Amino acid sequence: MIIAYRKDTRYYALSLERDMFNWCVCKSYGGTYGRAEHRRKKPFDDFSSAFDYFESEHERRLKRGYHIIE
Repeated sequence: MIIAYRKDTRYYALSLERDMFNWCVCKSYGGTYGRAEHRRKKPFDDFSSAFDYFESEHERRLKRGYHIIE
């Protein structure tokens, strides 16, 4: 599951993935005009805790004024 967001000159993307051992929430963010991209990966032991974190980050992006890109 991947959701991409945009706000003025910034972008943000969240993805919920399964790697070999854990569920992970991956975040990538940066500027749309040539700024460096940053990536973070947070592992979780089970799907429910990873999904809860994914939902909380999604709500956080919406509260900060980001819009979902279709």
